[in-house]
Amino acid sequence: MSEVKHTPGPWKTEKGYWYEAHFIVDISGPNQDAIAEVKACGLSSRESVSVIQANARLVAEAPAMYEFLKALMLDTWNFPLGTCEAREAILASIEGRDGAAA
Repeated sequence: MSEVKHTPGPWKTEKGYWYEAHFIVDISGPNQDAIAEVKACGLSSRESVSVIQANARLVAEAPAMYEFLKALMLDTWNFPLGTCEAREAILASIEGRDGAAA
């Protein structure tokens, strides 16, 4: 496998905020490095908040999903130890069930 060049995880969503007519959620890396800003245009305010928060959670889990997929590739017959727990933690974060900031 080639070397990855993305900012290593974990990434986390920051508390969302309104700027002009947009609801924005920032995503930061392990050293509070700015990774991304997720926002939408043209949505109603109520819809914007939930959609942007969900999108930001999904983006923030990219490093964990990458590591999870790499672990699955190690052995196609026997899942590595912790596979189920890793899967549940990633899904909980994406779905907002882990108390994340967004």
